[in-house]
Amino acid sequence: MIKINSFFALLMACFCMLPFSLDAQLSEPNTEEVYGGRILSITGYDRTPDTTRIYITTESANSAFYTDVSHNGSVASFGSFNVMPSMSAMANLGSDIHVAAVHSSGVFFFVKNNELYQTHADSGMAISLSHMGVSSITVRDSVLMFLAGNMLHFGLLDANGNFTEGINSPLTTSMGGMGRTSILVAASSKLVYLFEEGMAPDTAHLYKLSDSYYSLSNMTSVTNISTSGLSSVNWTSCGIGPDGGLFLGGGDFNNLYSAHTDNDTLWTEVNTGVQGAGGSNFAFSDTAAIYRVYSGKMYNAGNGDSTWREFGTTGKETHPNDGVVFHDPNFNDIVYMTTDMGLGSSETGGESIFEINDGIEAVQVKGIDMTASKTMAWVASKSGIRQVTNYQTSPTWSNAIYPMGDGSPYFSVGMNPVDSSTVYVGNHKVYKTIDGGANWVKVFSATDAPYNYPEFGDMGDITIASSIEVCPYDTNIVMVGYYRGDSLGGLFVTEDAGATWDQILIEASVDGIDINVRDITFYLDSIDTVAYIAAQYDSTFQQGRSVYRVVKTSGGWVAAQDMDAANTTVGYQITATIRDLSLAGDTLYACGTDVGNNHPIAYFRDLGDSTAKWDVMTTLGFPFIQGKKGR
Repeated sequence: MIKINSFFALLMACFCMLPFSLDAQLSEPNTEEVYGGRILSITGYDRTPDTTRIYITTESANSAFYTDVSHNGSVASFGSFNVMPSMSAMANLGSDIHVAAVHSSGVFFFVKNNELYQTHADSGMAISLSHMGVSSITVRDSVLMFLAGNMLHFGLLDANGNFTEGINSPLTTSMGGMGRTSILVAASSKLVYLFEEGMAPDTAHLYKLSDSYYSLSNMTSVTNISTSGLSSVNWTSCGIGPDGGLFLGGGDFNNLYSAHTDNDTLWTEVNTGVQGAGGSNFAFSDTAAIYRVYSGKMYNAGNGDSTWREFGTTGKETHPNDGVVFHDPNFNDIVYMTTDMGLGSSETGGESIFEINDGIEAVQVKGIDMTASKTMAWVASKSGIRQVTNYQTSPTWSNAIYPMGDGSPYFSVGMNPVDSSTVYVGNHKVYKTIDGGANWVKVFSATDAPYNYPEFGDMGDITIASSIEVCPYDTNIVMVGYYRGDSLGGLFVTEDAGATWDQILIEASVDGIDINVRDITFYLDSIDTVAYIAAQYDSTFQQGRSVYRVVKTSGGWVAAQDMDAANTTVGYQITATIRDLSLAGDTLYACGTDVGNNHPIAYFRDLGDSTAKWDVMTTLGFPFIQGKKGR
């Protein structure tokens, strides 16, 4: 099989593998027509009375996209997305742009590393507005407002979207905590509200300004709206309905909560019963009398007073998730939301949802496993599992598959080389299918006893099954390598196709944390089954050095360092992070980064020659930026 693991990129046609040659030249890869990914923000404006331009930012090297949605009075047409020219992968803006807004001129404002920028779909350049520490922005008519620390800046945008800060800007506020912030404008009163999320046990902070958005000055007063009477949950979002009612949304990591008030004082709170963690904003239909409320993965058809329901009550392609929502400014029944696959929309006010991902090249691929004939492959990504069939002739890609239906990201995949319908996939758990993905069962997790790795840590989604490999010489043998971003992982094996599992100790002496595993490949050395393990070096624990050789013996699996002084042509232990291993015939290739300034490294060893050692390959011409983390 052909296998590619552990990289962060667009889904490229990297399946075409050529016999290795130092002189080989590869053509530029093509992007596969696999669309979707993690959506971080949604905004838009009405270009014409029957056309809305929608913008999204993504957790991808392609930072932002746009499309036009038109309506002829009876049918909506959703165009294919295009990458913003100044925010493509070549711009190197990265994948963490959560804050964005757009002006009617088409000028698009966004925040990168807390710095405010502007660009346009017709421009190849993003321009800094030279404001730092920005946490939120909003555009209302021709007024731009943004928070930088505890200072609210405001000013006018001309017809071309050029910003001139107001003479009385900025206004000192009481903001300045660590939570996400938002700037809100009441539709009727035009008054400005400021919100800062509250993570339990802290309460959310909500402030009301005394002046309308077009009359702000440094003399505008700021009044606190108390939220202390609300439940101790994580209040993550705020919105203002068409009638001026205030809404708060959040969750307790089990159920979603909503609270609203019509007088800024008395809150009506409800546990919606919808499971989730909480969305990041609210959106509303335009009718003040009876309007729909949208937040995260759910909607309410009666001003927040009726039953909250999850998007897609009457039909859906994939599940909605706790992301952002956006109501179409032209078409009252159209709403946009994030889904497990990418971007969803509804033409029925949330009751039925469908995917509109065409052109969104934002799938974060984490692993690929392909049959030797290159006709079928499985792909693990942060937006689910995908399968491609008939790859050599007429490729057919599946929609995103979620083994447990929960929208979790996936980081690794391993396919049985003699039965392509048997597949293992991993996040912090390992799932198995024996019928080509129709049904899945959990077969292992290092988060369970006796290993008890944490599912989450200080750095977020922290424990991941970073590599899965099915042994081609005995397909009952499957190895899973774990990586933990703030600690150490380990290597685990089953010899009965997933029924029972054991840990193979590499440097540790007892079960539990050991080394962070990045890749695994098998080799048949005479009659011995051997696994080569790529490790990430951890300077804190000083464990996990380059490559290990693990041999199956009658007494179990025996591990040894394979890049020590005796096994390298340089004559000393190679201490490095090896991210990927690739076996071509008897030659094993290893690539990664050193432990100093992260420059790329590559080695090879002829496993068929008992006297051969690991030797250095040139990396001359490889892209390298000092201090940047190797992927």
